[in-house]
Amino acid sequence: MPDIVANTIAFISEPISKLTGKPPLITKGELSVLRRKGKPNGIKIKTKLGWEPTSFEEGLN
Repeated sequence: MPDIVANTIAFISEPISKLTGKPPLITKGELSVLRRKGKPNGIKIKTKLGWEPTSFEEGLN
């Protein structure tokens, strides 16, 4: 999606969501996160909290 379209949707949908009480299609903050080039990883949560991710197959059960 072109940036101009995503920006417009975020700019318009936030005030509309306040009027309707429904969540916006996308917020400016969410758009900012999506634009980041980095990829998330779970190293910190694994080492500090002992979190172990669930496999997709196990999650379906």
